[in-house]
Amino acid sequence: MNLLLDTLCKENKVEKARAIFLELKSHIQPNAHTFNIFIHGWCKINQVDEAHWTIQEMKGYGCRPCVISYSIIIQYYCHQSSFHKVYEFLDDMQAQGCPANVVTYTTIMYSLTKSDAFGEALQIPERMKSVGCTPDTLFYSALIHTMGRANQLLEAVQVFEVEMPKHGVIPNASTYNSMIALLCHHGEQQKAINVLKEMEKSPFCKPDAQSYYQLLKSCFKVGKTGSWLSRLLDDMFYALVFWYLQVADNLPLLNMPVAEDEKTGHGRKAACMIVEYGSPNELLKNNSSAFSKLLTEFLKKSSDSNHHLDLT
Repeated sequence: MNLLLDTLCKENKVEKARAIFLELKSHIQPNAHTFNIFIHGWCKINQVDEAHWTIQEMKGYGCRPCVISYSIIIQYYCHQSSFHKVYEFLDDMQAQGCPANVVTYTTIMYSLTKSDAFGEALQIPERMKSVGCTPDTLFYSALIHTMGRANQLLEAVQVFEVEMPKHGVIPNASTYNSMIALLCHHGEQQKAINVLKEMEKSPFCKPDAQSYYQLLKSCFKVGKTGSWLSRLLDDMFYALVFWYLQVADNLPLLNMPVAEDEKTGHGRKAACMIVEYGSPNELLKNNSSAFSKLLTEFLKKSSDSNHHLDLT
């Protein structure tokens, strides 16, 4: 029954799903997931009052609302920027013995940041800690992003370099990229490079296109198109080789058609092809290469058309 109800609600046919539920409920016992499906469905079609009523209904069926039940409605209020309702719901969850989790707080902080309510967003960590909720990697990544938007560089560095290691929280690609973007925005290119180097050494994630994009953008912004840019291109070149070797074995790379029985080891073959070029400058001469496409895409986005790359 839940699969059918979920499918209908995702198609915005909540009324039809409700009618089927009323017809089947005497034959199939609903559970908490059943009601969470309806809570999500009602919020999806902007009938949040029905979602509230569903929480009461599930209690009548002996199903206790969980953090997911409440968080769905909190997410709805976040999308509506009705943050006073969000805080009311947080208090209600605490009173019901179902405190919000780190995912809920991350959603709230992100939504406040998106609404440019940086002051309120930066109060969320203290509110969360006051109820014993522990931050995770995604929360810290969102917090660093918020601090960046609020121009709190020193505070973001403190979180990244001190607080996260202190609590044993490991940065992911989003965390590193947020720090790189923030440092570049404040003209701290060398510190951004240091973060990139740390990311390259991490066993948990590696630099991606976004990591290099921020640094390339910063290069052109400040006019560092000499040896500094050359070193960055070298890093991108070898990172691309590493990426193909590590994660690309099952992907059709470099726009090369690959038969199903030839996919195994394809990333390694692509990496060997890249190594044959010997340097980023040589690889850039091949317009079909992923490396060349990455830099070409950046150049298209760059607002400064006066700088010129000497690739000879």
